Amino acid sequence: MDFTLILITKNRANIAKCLNSIYDNLEKLKFKLIIIDGNKNNLLEDQIKESTLQDHDIKIYKQKKDGFMRACFQSIGYVKTKFFSFIYDDDVLSEYYYKMIISSTKGNMLTLGKGSVESIEKNINFIDPEIKECLSSKRLVDYYTFSTFKKKNLPNSPICSVFKSSILTKWEKFLLHNCRNNRDYFNILLKKNIGPDLLLYLMSLDEEFLINSTNTIMSKFSHHNNSMSVRYGSVSLIFGYLVTKILFFKSIYKKMSHTKRLKFKTYLIIQLFYVIIRNIIKKNNLNFKVFKISLKEIYNLIRL
Repeated sequence: MDFTLILITKNRANIAKCLNSIYDNLEKLKFKLIIIDGNKNNLLEDQIKESTLQDHDIKIYKQKKDGFMRACFQSIGYVKTKFFSFIYDDDVLSEYYYKMIISSTKGNMLTLGKGSVESIEKNINFIDPEIKECLSSKRLVDYYTFSTFKKKNLPNSPICSVFKSSILTKWEKFLLHNCRNNRDYFNILLKKNIGPDLLLYLMSLDEEFLINSTNTIMSKFSHHNNSMSVRYGSVSLIFGYLVTKILFFKSIYKKMSHTKRLKFKTYLIIQLFYVIIRNIIKKNNLNFKVFKISLKEIYNLIRL
């Protein structure tokens, strides 16, 4: 099967749920599994031996440099298939995820699912997805809308979707280009890891073409004391993902119609004001930095 699943793991004592969910899909559809192992010991190898995955062909590569995004970038060179996705060691795939892989490889197109943020201890009863075709441009607009209904369960994490591997080098170049000479962008996207996951979606939905999509929950994004939403707080996450949307908009606005460009700009500017107000009300310790960056981004957006 022309698909690679990339598992990023580091220092998690027990990833049995994650490994078992991968196994449930591998048993139904053979695909490539690559693991970037950030452990300094044999923790991963021991867990693989104890898991149901021990009899499958798995490629394990030790992480060369510290940092989550460095692990992601390292994995790019190992992907030789036409389609791929990432999975993180605290998350769980639906046992029907393999059907998304089939829909992508058969239709030669991106397949988008949805995820649910739940406690790491909670089990989810996944259901068989109904996968339909839709326009990529329609889903891209959903990321820039105020509609709560359209944004409900709209994924940021790649775990619940299947992407074309051709996006990977473009994704890496985009991130490095925007972060190389901007310390604020570097801290948000590459140091805190907030935004690169969303960027995969935005870049994959650029241009107008047919994609596959389902409203069914295809993975569980685990919530726990060490998850990003807890470590950084909701304000930092909202701001980080907003910065990602701004950077992507700046890269495509010239080819957009005037009406669509104005719609996207209005959404981004209002969201920036919302972040400023929310930070002030919550007295977050990043108030000044967020305030400064937000005002700068508002000024630049108005000028576009």
